[in-house]
Amino acid sequence: MILELFAVLVAICLAMIIIGLVKQTESAQALIGFFLLFILSLIVLNGGLQYQTGILVNTTMTTVGGVTTVEQDVENTYTGYDDDSTHNVGWYLAVASAVGFIGVVYSLRKGRNYD
Repeated sequence: MILELFAVLVAICLAMIIIGLVKQTESAQALIGFFLLFILSLIVLNGGLQYQTGILVNTTMTTVGGVTTVEQDVENTYTGYDDDSTHNVGWYLAVASAVGFIGVVYSLRKGRNYD
């Protein structure tokens, strides 16, 4: 998963969690936000987070009957994060989202308010 897309999805999950925790009637949004955040943390732990490292441009020139045509094939190249700090972030997201999910379920079962 590309780093920019990952950041947007994490922001959407956090917005869902905040809305779900602030509005007592929207607890399902908090549960969905924590679940999606957990899935995103598994992507980080699996080494699926990537960033763009460059652009590969292939140019092909063909001449037919005195007419030259140029074709370009542009391809982005990506490199994955594979270091300890990235895996630590993945573990933190996994544990925090699991604890948050369990906390919301526990609060719903006990009938507690978030305020």
